[in-house]
Formats: sequence, C-alpha cells, structure tokens
Amino acid sequence: MPRASHSALKTDKIPRPRNAFLIFRKVNIELIRSNIGKSHPVQMEISREAGRLWNGASPAVRGEYKRLAEIEKQEHALKYPGYVYRPR
Repeated sequence: MPRASHSALKTDKIPRPRNAFLIFRKVNIELIRSNIGKSHPVQMEISREAGRLWNGASPAVRGEYKRLAEIEKQEHALKYPGYVYRPR
C-alpha cells in the first residue's frame, strides 16, 4: 500500500523559522555543490560541506546570517502570532 508523502502529512503544520546556518546553506548551495565536485551529491555530503564552510566563516559573515535569521524570526512572529515550537 503506498504511503503518503512526508509533505502531505504536514498540511496544517506551521514551519519553524530558519536559523542562521540554514539560511547560509540555502544561499550558498551552488558553491557547496561545486566544492563537492559531483553533479548530484547526496544530502549528507552537502550538509558536511556546508558545515565545513560555516565553521570556517568569519565572525562578520556568521553575524550577518544571524542578523538575517533574527529578521526571519521576527517576520515569522508577525505571520504566526502565538506560535510555540512543540517537538513531538
């Protein structure tokens, strides 16, 4: 019997705001893929390379992504007032 897709199960779920690392990873995905050197790297390789770049980033670069994450968090609070993260 076919299973419902992962995204289909979360139709009413409010997404969490992205943190600084997730924004960094999204912005730099093409650089990350080119550093890996494969046309279709697996997510584990992408995450490993993203972590390596993040850990090597200067405090100024990391601070900029933290600032962007804070803005996204504030926008999220306006869009979803009363939202509280409740892990399972």
